[in-house]
Amino acid sequence: MGSEIRRIAILNRAEAATRALRAIRELRAEEGSELVGIALYTEPDATAPFVREADESLSLGPALRASAGGAMRPAYLDHDRVLAALRAMRADAVWPGWGFLAEDPSFVEKLEAAEIAFLGPSANTMRRLGDKITSKLIAEAARVPVSPWSGGPVTRDALPGWVAGIGAPVMLKATAGGGGRGIRMLRDGDDLLAAFDSAESEAANAFGDGTLFVEKAISGARHVEVQMAADRHGTVLALGLRDCSVQRKHQKVVEEGPPPGLSEGLVKQLREASIRLLREASRQALGDRDGGVDVAGEQHGVSLPVAEGAEHGAGRRAGAREDGRRGVEPPLLAAAGSVGEHPPRGAPARASHGRAARDRGGRRPIWPADGAGWAAARMASPRGY
Repeated sequence: MGSEIRRIAILNRAEAATRALRAIRELRAEEGSELVGIALYTEPDATAPFVREADESLSLGPALRASAGGAMRPAYLDHDRVLAALRAMRADAVWPGWGFLAEDPSFVEKLEAAEIAFLGPSANTMRRLGDKITSKLIAEAARVPVSPWSGGPVTRDALPGWVAGIGAPVMLKATAGGGGRGIRMLRDGDDLLAAFDSAESEAANAFGDGTLFVEKAISGARHVEVQMAADRHGTVLALGLRDCSVQRKHQKVVEEGPPPGLSEGLVKQLREASIRLLREASRQALGDRDGGVDVAGEQHGVSLPVAEGAEHGAGRRAGAREDGRRGVEPPLLAAAGSVGEHPPRGAPARASHGRAARDRGGRRPIWPADGAGWAAARMASPRGY
């Protein structure tokens, strides 16, 4: 860990904080350093395991507090309260995990002004990649396969033409946000303008941006994600793959890593395309590259979530088993300026071994994963992109 990073505050709770603190302890032991993990917690979590495991801790007070407008807001979203806590604990770096302030560029800019490192993407990168249209343009520039699409925003009046040109079925998607909001599958005979109005309104209400685009729906695709990391020296790593195809209402239900049934050639293509994409995006952060793989083994579609995703605990375990790194470690290493080599110089490449799966409904990791069982469930739950 670089000499400028000694005290890392964890701006998260529960499993996220526990994993980060564990990674800090392991890095400290490996380096023989004095790296300190600091837990920021709220009153309901005062006796939680992650608080007890931290080297130091500080309360943010009540979990909810009324904002200037009267609405109740989580303590972790209060910029002023969090910054005051960071100064009080003499933190020189913040690990955000996922959710809360992990994708808030204005908070990152405040940290920069306070000379506190943010272990994640820059504010500029967040603004670029928090937008699906921009992500797809970056992917095209990186020669990453994408499904046929509108090439930019679509208007209400232009929607029928794009659907006819691309060919139904298509996906109408919000460029902002996530979580399945602002997405509509459009088939022949559907009321296109009503679908546009519905998706636009939902996206505007949820994300403050109703901009939509259209892309070809890939029927029967598998949702495969590649865990990525990069550093300021241009080193980009593809750490591992996971399958997140079992979904309900565009929400992932089960994730499994490594993805079963993918040929070595296709896995290599996915890794190489992901590395090109992340280099093009010039991101110094841990992230995911999401894509669709159809039954013929072709890649279609791409997405670049800015923050580390909440759903990938078991998937990251599988990636660590495959690549020798825990999912939380790369951003800590990136803070020091390097995520290292993969494999380390002179070491043989590691073959994938072991499996991990997670049921997101109950956030339960499942050991060992029954690949055949998940494959059967996946085939019974096809989805389009």
